Order: sequence, then C-alpha cells, then structure tokens
Amino acid sequence: MLITTNDLHWIAGFLEGEGCFSYRNQMRVFASQVQREPLEKLQSLLGGGIYLSRNPEKKGRQPIHQWNLSGPAAAGLVMTIYDLLST
Repeated sequence: MLITTNDLHWIAGFLEGEGCFSYRNQMRVFASQVQREPLEKLQSLLGGGIYLSRNPEKKGRQPIHQWNLSGPAAAGLVMTIYDLLST
C-alpha cells in the first residue's frame, strides 16, 4: 500500500496525541485506544500488531486495544514523521 502525504500527517498527529515512542534495545512505537478502528488504520498503513489489554485492577472499565510496532520498521517510521512532530 502506498502511503500518501495525508496519511503521513494523520499518522504523525494521531501518534503525537495518542502514541508513545520508546527505545530500549530497539525502537518501539505504540498507541492505546478503547476504539479499535484508528489502530486498525495504523496497522493497515504501517503493519505491526494489535493486542487486547485488560486491566483487572480497574473493574467496570472498557478493554483497551494497543497497537505496537518495533525494530527497524518503528525506527523508519520515527525518522519519516520526525519533522511533522512538535518540538
């Protein structure tokens, strides 16, 4: 799938607001949401995996979905969107 400029801007904005970037032995990007749909869009554009995360300590809360991308793919993503992120 070809990623458009509009897709890159959406990815950067979504991850800046809802995502997290970390590095521990390898680059990792992830985002968590109650709604799975935006994470499925990330997955269709970038790959990665979506996992269901439940927090048993917070009964009555909705399950949280988490999208993860790691390794060289995550590093490439960060290098690609870096200039689109705020300082």
